[in-house]
Amino acid sequence: MHNVAMTCGVDLYVFKDANGMIGAFRDGQFGNKTISIGRNTPVNYTCNATDFIRLRDDYSLVIGFPDGQFLETKRSDFRPPLTVIKMCLYIKGVYRLAGIGLSFTSAMFQWPAAPGLAQWIEGPITSDLPSETWVPVDSRIGAVWALRAMMSPDKKHFLPGALQCTQVQ
Repeated sequence: MHNVAMTCGVDLYVFKDANGMIGAFRDGQFGNKTISIGRNTPVNYTCNATDFIRLRDDYSLVIGFPDGQFLETKRSDFRPPLTVIKMCLYIKGVYRLAGIGLSFTSAMFQWPAAPGLAQWIEGPITSDLPSETWVPVDSRIGAVWALRAMMSPDKKHFLPGALQCTQVQ
């Protein structure tokens, strides 16, 4: 496969800052390179949500690529360092073969497998823990960016299932 346009899909990225404030980003895709994949040859492709959300010196957040497409926030209350609570990622590729457009999508990958368990789960992701299990007890929700509802109407709690990886079929 030649000239495969690769995309890192961020199904969910939940992080906390130095003061225990929680941030969440959901439903993003970042395409950052085109690669070629040889027959029967495994290829490593870096896809990590921590690469796409950065805290600037003025405490604004950059979501995406500062040298490409990105979103940026106003000055925030987040303070470094940002630490991953949970992320759910997938990789997607689009290419042409004999003039026909083809694509593939990987299984969902989740980090960590459970709170405090430092290992990846490679899909299919099975039933997950309730949202409140993932949120540290002494934390508060600071900001959420998503293309679906994640917060209670009072904006103090995550909705049931909001911090679960999407099931990929």
